[in-house]
Amino acid sequence: MSGVSYMVGVIDGKNLLRLSRMIYRVSRGYACIKEMVSFEFEPLRIMQEKIVLIIYPTSRTSTL
Repeated sequence: MSGVSYMVGVIDGKNLLRLSRMIYRVSRGYACIKEMVSFEFEPLRIMQEKIVLIIYPTSRTSTL
């Protein structure tokens, strides 16, 4: 069984590039990470945190 899965989370804006690189390496280029810029939530903007969406292919074990 194959398909696409996703995760949504909040991360400190300074670590976004680091997370992107790590996800790319772990998934061998099959996953992507996108920052959700259209979603505005005042406390997150003040703390400079980002909402990210990670999309990755699903395997039999459903793990990234």
